[in-house]
Amino acid sequence: MVGLENKAHLFPAQLSEGEKQRAGIARALIYQPKVLLVDEPTSNLDPANSWQIMKLLKKVNQEGTALILATHDEDIVNSLKVRVIEIDQGKISRDEDQSQYQKRFDKNKDK
Repeated sequence: MVGLENKAHLFPAQLSEGEKQRAGIARALIYQPKVLLVDEPTSNLDPANSWQIMKLLKKVNQEGTALILATHDEDIVNSLKVRVIEIDQGKISRDEDQSQYQKRFDKNKDK
């Protein structure tokens, strides 16, 4: 499912960052979770690997696993068009269906 069949003989240090991300997702999926919490799955990945990870997560979701995805990646949030819950200083500040990333400006930045 994660496309690493030809990498089974390698050690983690021999995998690319994208392959390591997919291996981590595979480890989580072995347990057939009802909910998968994914924190910054595309951090430190190039755009091609980022989209590959997101396609994999979308497939996992379509097969019945609920995803809770934490990310700062504006392009990913905007392309998914799913429910967005924004948390600001520990409190929910926004909860919208089919939403997009909203840039926030620090009010104290120019002081």
